[in-house]
Amino acid sequence: MNCCQILDRVYLWKRSKEQKNNVKVQQLAAKALLSALSTLINIESPFSGGAKAGLFKVRMMTLEEFKQWIEKQSQCPESLPKVLQALWYAQKGNWNTAHEIVQNANDPDSAWVHAYLHRKEGDLSNARYWYRLSGQPEFKGGLDQEWEQIVSVLLIKVSEKWTLKN
Repeated sequence: MNCCQILDRVYLWKRSKEQKNNVKVQQLAAKALLSALSTLINIESPFSGGAKAGLFKVRMMTLEEFKQWIEKQSQCPESLPKVLQALWYAQKGNWNTAHEIVQNANDPDSAWVHAYLHRKEGDLSNARYWYRLSGQPEFKGGLDQEWEQIVSVLLIKVSEKWTLKN
């Protein structure tokens, strides 16, 4: 989507606000605007909600929705944040691609996913190194539990970036 298309959607949304009695038009325009913004900031926004009194609420995926979404998708969306892409590939059984995504990143979340991947691989000494870099404690539960914990935390972080207010 180019800048002109994004500006067109902003204009459509602004015009829809003038139609105070037509909530359906406002909802459609708000969804179109959010879609344009998600393209602009390169984050995919699976959401639901509605327009009420000029406020459009955005709701990010829950853990269960993310798991169901992974089952349905054959390809990982590039617009998904990199750490969630790595976890997407890990859940699909593609450890190498997941590892490639996080191995050169230098943020704590990527280090956390990196630690999980090495733990999953069975390389516990390498995993401990990445846990230290991430600032996260070494996980003692099952691999599925750890994957779910990391995904849940990261979905919340992504959700915080998506809190939009008028």
